[in-house]
Amino acid sequence: MIHEYSILRMADNAGARSAKCIRVLGGTKRRYAGVGDLIVVAVHDVLPNGPLKEGEVSRAVVVRTKKEFRRTDGSYIRFDENAAVLLHASSDLWHESSEIDSSCASSPSHRKSFRRSWHEDQTR
Repeated sequence: MIHEYSILRMADNAGARSAKCIRVLGGTKRRYAGVGDLIVVAVHDVLPNGPLKEGEVSRAVVVRTKKEFRRTDGSYIRFDENAAVLLHASSDLWHESSEIDSSCASSPSHRKSFRRSWHEDQTR
């Protein structure tokens, strides 16, 4: 679970190595973010000569957490580190990343609609 002041590793090649979570999006009383949730981050450590500057504020999607989460089939997934992927202002991913697992990086509401459409395809 990610909360404010958590340090995250960046899982994309946008030019940031790590970032600090400064806000969990989704309501005023929302404290924690899990896999697939949107957060606001401040870039903490950057690659030299990269497009990002230290202290730059951006939105990100959490793609890995140390805290395990349960899948619908009953299995649990846990990662070794907390990681996120930066987003553009238009909410597109900065760059393609081979580390993103689409089943892990979707929010719960997207998972429900995905499950529904997948189930409809399987019953045809």
